[in-house]
Amino acid sequence: MARICPICRTVNVAGKKVAPLGLSFKPGTNDLREALSVKIINSLVSEGAKVVAYDPVAPENVRQVLGEKIQYATSTLQCLELADCCMTVTEWDEFTKLNPEDFVRTMNRAILIDGRSIYDPISFGQELGYIGIGLAT
Repeated sequence: MARICPICRTVNVAGKKVAPLGLSFKPGTNDLREALSVKIINSLVSEGAKVVAYDPVAPENVRQVLGEKIQYATSTLQCLELADCCMTVTEWDEFTKLNPEDFVRTMNRAILIDGRSIYDPISFGQELGYIGIGLAT
């Protein structure tokens, strides 16, 4: 029986490239206290996902916690490159500037889990696989 990944709700993330955007617990800081990113990444890695993450400020702090379990991208688009799934974890301003075409053009499979509700669910949902966390249905 196939296992459902508790984070991305797909049948199997083993061998899939997952791209978390944002590692710090809030934008504008490199602080990892209460950061969901570490829990999410540990869960994905335990399920066999290949995780490539990006944060404009916090990668060194995350490297101290996660070491080489994951890869660290140096830009948003590098993080998204050929990813099967992306998830927004911290709402950095630079992430809000992305449009649906950035995901479609860059990713292997354009699936976006918007954990911070920073994207318009209608326009993004028309262009790619969009899951908005905390949105009313």
